[in-house]
Amino acid sequence: MSLFDWQLFADAESFLQCRLKELLNKSSFALEQATEIQRSTSTNIFDWVDHLVLPAESVSVEELLKMGFKESQKSIDGATVFRVGGSSLFPLVLKSGKSSEVALTVENMDDFRKTLGKEKSVQGAPNSSFRKLSLVDEKDFAFSFVERRGSSGYAVEDTDEFDSYVEALNALESRKREFPSVEEGIYETEKLLKRFENKLSKPRLADVFFRAERRYWETRNRAAEVQKRRQDTFGMGWGNVDHHTFRSSRGNFVALIHIFEYLGLEPRESFHAGAQAGWGAQILEEKDGGKVVFADLDLSVEEKDIDFAHKALETRSQLGTVGLWVGLHGESILEAGMHHLAARFRFEAVREDLNALGVRMMKPFSNFPFLKQAFTEPEKWQVHGEKLNLLLKNRSLTSEQTSVFIRDGAVGSHLENVERGQGFKGFNQNSVSAIIKWTNPLSQEGKYA
Repeated sequence: MSLFDWQLFADAESFLQCRLKELLNKSSFALEQATEIQRSTSTNIFDWVDHLVLPAESVSVEELLKMGFKESQKSIDGATVFRVGGSSLFPLVLKSGKSSEVALTVENMDDFRKTLGKEKSVQGAPNSSFRKLSLVDEKDFAFSFVERRGSSGYAVEDTDEFDSYVEALNALESRKREFPSVEEGIYETEKLLKRFENKLSKPRLADVFFRAERRYWETRNRAAEVQKRRQDTFGMGWGNVDHHTFRSSRGNFVALIHIFEYLGLEPRESFHAGAQAGWGAQILEEKDGGKVVFADLDLSVEEKDIDFAHKALETRSQLGTVGLWVGLHGESILEAGMHHLAARFRFEAVREDLNALGVRMMKPFSNFPFLKQAFTEPEKWQVHGEKLNLLLKNRSLTSEQTSVFIRDGAVGSHLENVERGQGFKGFNQNSVSAIIKWTNPLSQEGKYA
């Protein structure tokens, strides 16, 4: 198979599901809390799991290998970590003794402690790379919550760069996003990141960057505010993120990819639908931290075989869906912010629950047993007059189209509803092509289920 020919791991997922259920049944309190989190946030508790710990003697390594698990390089306290490479499944930690553990992930441990863990102590200092709180800690079972800020390990470690982390977080959350030119804006953004080159590891800096980007996007998307509020009821935050999506103009795409690579993300598969929809996308992933980026741009059929992530493309006045969005709102890396955040949910449940709160979902653009995807209704943004004037001057818009955008605003951002099954890690190109077409700012009519 090719490097990015993503496979299905039904047996491995079933094994993890069964073990998760068995462990939660060890504690009525843990089961009650997990069930309530799942119900109240329209999520699967499976998607909040950071890792499971099992007694080594209770598992056959031979059976694990048959299901696709492989021993990881990481080993802690005599424990061995097993992962299913090329999957979206969480890792399994085998440890000597009789103890077992369910560890769920939260975005911010201090927020979690204010809700469910008020009387519990937290291992690890604020803003450290790995923190942990055990909500249940009985003789042979623990129900824990962990926060990761640039760590792929499983142990609390002392560090002396807390001040640098906080400094970077404050700098990126308050960074300037509007500049006289896009080129200057990207240069200043990269310059800001490089201020912390010798102060923070790449995973730590990447963590800061994406936290800041999520917060900026939240301020511009009502669906995000509504769903985040539901998840914050339990202090979970965006611990269920699937991927972050950024849009770029053709001329600045290489610079955008350079920033992601500087943060430690590596190119994965690329999409190049070409004549099908006039768009392209590069997927990138952080090797250890698991952060995934979907980066979009306009792309013609003649360019489909080019390494467009690293080879500069010429600008053009005829804009496709992505180019027009950037022309109307700006670059995602600057003033526009992310086009959308994708998080994992119970696909139908979140549709129904958000609809009851006044947030509608568009028609699903992937509907497979192993991958379901749908956008919330688009958030309309007002368009600055100078951007419309430039598009009109370059003949990228007609006078009539410009008048519509002045009156109605233009499609800005979404929250994406994702449900994955069988450990499937990839995306479906035909489905993505469809949603790119549906979200063209010129169409304006949503496709709702």
